[in-house]
Amino acid sequence: MSKAGGSSTIAGVNFEAWFVALKFVDAFFDETLEVTPQATTFIDPQTYQREIVSIDDIYIRSPDKQEFYNLKSNAPDGVRWRLSELKQQNVLAQMESQYQKTPDAKLYFVSQSPCVLFKEVFERTRTCSSRKELEITLASNN
Repeated sequence: MSKAGGSSTIAGVNFEAWFVALKFVDAFFDETLEVTPQATTFIDPQTYQREIVSIDDIYIRSPDKQEFYNLKSNAPDGVRWRLSELKQQNVLAQMESQYQKTPDAKLYFVSQSPCVLFKEVFERTRTCSSRKELEITLASNN
């Protein structure tokens, strides 16, 4: 188990810093982008009210989009993300909560470790054209 302030924590902070730097480069070339690392709130474009974020690593806003980034340098086992780790690290809960607040925003999970679960879902559902078809495709017996 990693300890607070240990090498895993430092690696995570470095990973986040490099990714934030990448997004600041994007903003340098696109002046409409506002990049907020370690965001705690955002302005809802529908209500113009300040809301608390669920995904707080990076918030990016422009006149035509909102993006929330959840960054994790590596999976807890250092190999791959499984459903249990995504739950344990609150990734799924944060994604669901942020989606409930901003269903039109893009939500990103960024990690150096692969997530076979996402890959499988994307491969199985890439031809779906409706929510109903998506639900049928993802049913456990398919």
